[in-house]
Amino acid sequence: MNYQEKLRACLLLLGLMIFAQPSASADEKAFSYNVFPYAFYDSSIGTMVGLFGASANLFQRDELINAYFNFVDSGAREISLAGAFPGSPLAFDAALSVGTAVDDRFYGLGMGTQNYSNYNNDYGNFRLAMTRPVTKQLRLGLKIHSSSNRLFKINNQLNPITPEMEDQLRNYQVLSFFLNGKEDKPSAPGWGLANSIDFGFNSAGFVRWRGELTRTLPLPLANQSLAGRLALTQLSGDKIPLYEYATLGGRDNLRGYPWYRFRGHGSSMVNLEYRFPIIWALGGVLLFDSGRVYDRAGLFDLNSWAVNYGVGVRLYLQTMILRADYSIGAEGGFVTFYYNHAF
Repeated sequence: MNYQEKLRACLLLLGLMIFAQPSASADEKAFSYNVFPYAFYDSSIGTMVGLFGASANLFQRDELINAYFNFVDSGAREISLAGAFPGSPLAFDAALSVGTAVDDRFYGLGMGTQNYSNYNNDYGNFRLAMTRPVTKQLRLGLKIHSSSNRLFKINNQLNPITPEMEDQLRNYQVLSFFLNGKEDKPSAPGWGLANSIDFGFNSAGFVRWRGELTRTLPLPLANQSLAGRLALTQLSGDKIPLYEYATLGGRDNLRGYPWYRFRGHGSSMVNLEYRFPIIWALGGVLLFDSGRVYDRAGLFDLNSWAVNYGVGVRLYLQTMILRADYSIGAEGGFVTFYYNHAF
């Protein structure tokens, strides 16, 4: 981490401690909120400034609403609004985001690619999910994702962005059926399970299976734990939009590599974290990520996995968790910033 990255990380933590608003009440059923401005540096994106906000139980229905305004020095920007509305028998989750991505990259498919094409993208995404309980721990659901993208300033290199790729991104939808499980233990999150079958249509045409298993184990020392995740993805089809491939790289999976560094028709990934308290509402993390993608569906092997190691800090607020991580992979070090745990 160079001097500028260290300075920006320190400014973020200082800003969080100064501007984070305390929740209105410790009562879980009462209205509570957190809102604050931030400034940070992400190695894949650049210097970001913006505003995070989250409220719980605004309408006295145990709902959670998040708003996110993000602006990057490169010209990238995003505005998003998300809400989770529990209910019986159906619970609803909705998210809307619009923005402009700058210097998105396409390295090609597989693990051995180096050269990349880059482009800008005006995008809009809408997601709506409905879930209902099957057992105390398992929930069955249906999700629809609609995406529109307009690529511009395309700079093609060895792995070009073709007209067919642009057409697939313009307007497509994904219909997903999923089964998720989560062990409900206040003192120990326990295990989590997520499985989905996804169908792309309109300008897309693919079938994708994704499976994820997470486990968090408490340690004898207070508020310390080990967390792990195993994730697998497989795709088939001949019309797969760039953002729907199995991808590794970025803040939520292979954190020591840039966004979308690896793409393929399948992927395998393992994440490990040691989580521990520091002071006040601050916690620390030691992390390890490893994974690989496959250029054809149905492949799996244990060779040539990309690896990264890192450290991170967490700020635990009543309505959200804020995280900043620094990870080192084979191509250098990367700083990432976001909210909630990566898994």
